[in-house]
Amino acid sequence: EIGGCTMEHVLSVVLGYIGFSQRLWRADAETRLTCAPDTSARQFHTEYLDGQNSLVRSSEDGIVVDDGAAAADAVCMYTLMLRELLVIRKRSFQNLSMRDSAELKEMVSVLNASRFEGLQGFVRFGHEQGHVIGNFVAGQLQVPR
Repeated sequence: EIGGCTMEHVLSVVLGYIGFSQRLWRADAETRLTCAPDTSARQFHTEYLDGQNSLVRSSEDGIVVDDGAAAADAVCMYTLMLRELLVIRKRSFQNLSMRDSAELKEMVSVLNASRFEGLQGFVRFGHEQGHVIGNFVAGQLQVPR
């Protein structure tokens, strides 16, 4: 028995279960990253975890947080947007910092057009959706054969 339930009851509840979760780190780990072309996703992840582990050794709770891919991809996306506006389109930093509606609309438009190889996978936005099309993992518990 498990917590007052028989093994048969537990199996009847969990078999056939379908679960979905967001893939935090891309599966093709040798892909070179757009914002760090000399670094593979695997190299970045290893360095990230090494940094986390050094923090864990000096903290009380000892928890490794393995969700830095989304934050790193957000920084990459923002960097690419600034490059597009300041370097390629030659917009002035002063005008962008004033945040009037024309510049803000252009910034949002450039962010929505983002397409790059990130740590979570190929990062892109859906047409006029305003959020990243994510990579998800689906799994189902099945009867062993």
